[in-house]
Amino acid sequence: MKDINKIYKEYQALRKEKALNEKKANLSEAISVYINTQRKTLAKANKTLKRGNVEGAYLILTGKNLKEKISEEQPIQVVEATKSEVAVRISAKILYGADRKSGKILWEYGAPNFFPIFTQDENSVFVADHETLVVLDKRSGKEISKRKMMGCLEGLLQEKSILFAASNDTISAYRTKDFQELWKEKIYDAIQLAKSGENLFISTQEKLLALDPATGELKWENPYKGNTGRLITGGANNDGNVYTYLTNHLHKKRGKLSKSGRIVWTHCLSSSSVTTMKAHDIALYVGLGGDIRAFNANTGEIMWKNEIGDKYTYLWQIEIDKEKNVLEIVAGDPYYTRKNEVVYLNPKTGKRVQK
Repeated sequence: MKDINKIYKEYQALRKEKALNEKKANLSEAISVYINTQRKTLAKANKTLKRGNVEGAYLILTGKNLKEKISEEQPIQVVEATKSEVAVRISAKILYGADRKSGKILWEYGAPNFFPIFTQDENSVFVADHETLVVLDKRSGKEISKRKMMGCLEGLLQEKSILFAASNDTISAYRTKDFQELWKEKIYDAIQLAKSGENLFISTQEKLLALDPATGELKWENPYKGNTGRLITGGANNDGNVYTYLTNHLHKKRGKLSKSGRIVWTHCLSSSSVTTMKAHDIALYVGLGGDIRAFNANTGEIMWKNEIGDKYTYLWQIEIDKEKNVLEIVAGDPYYTRKNEVVYLNPKTGKRVQK
């Protein structure tokens, strides 16, 4: 009997040791997942901070707490105005499809990040979910397909049936109808993508690059030389040029290969911080905190400026409704503590209009 009791105790001890090891393994896996999640969050916040968007970095780091404070009645904001009858809008981590005329919400999609990375054409919405590209039907919001990408997606840009994607150290181009890869190039630390004419512009931590959008071949590159706030947008009228915001200065740069990256004009913005830019027709529209200013795209001279709100107002987005010739300005505040609103302006005068 003593031998049986001894064996049983040894058996019980082995069972406890096995259970303990399983618990350790589960805890180790949970810690690894948490560390990886935090690493991605910190990397995204760091990139946002290096662009000069302090508020955006803060929101990324504290998104969960801020989300709890967001009212369900808070208006959603316009993200991009296209010819489609469905406007894609965003509030916190939710993407919405809204009827452009009535504003009625047609569908909702829970996005993976507090500030979802996405782009769209007239029929589809392309959403970056870490290493996965999700394609939604624009009219119904239903998921059409998913595609596993090489590395974590940092930027998306769609134009003329081609989707450009920046992930980790790679820029890739895909045909949107079947996602056939057209080309892929090694480019490290891409922050932003912009397209104008026959140029695809890439802003990294260190430089501005111009690529051939059809082949991915590098045309030219310019170093930033320690400047910060690397915001870019394509040239007015799709003219092949690019506008950059670097350390309180706006620059227009030549996109043509023979004049690669040559600065056409520069405008000093004192200590103001640019939050968003958009070029169209003869103007470059720039959001500076709660102000919007229109610059002549050819000369850099100020055409008009308008104070959208008080000192706490923050301009998130500038878009153009080409059919109605109206600027759509998304105004709110950087911490989502007050309501956002869409303000409509005359693009020639900057005066408010009723849409």
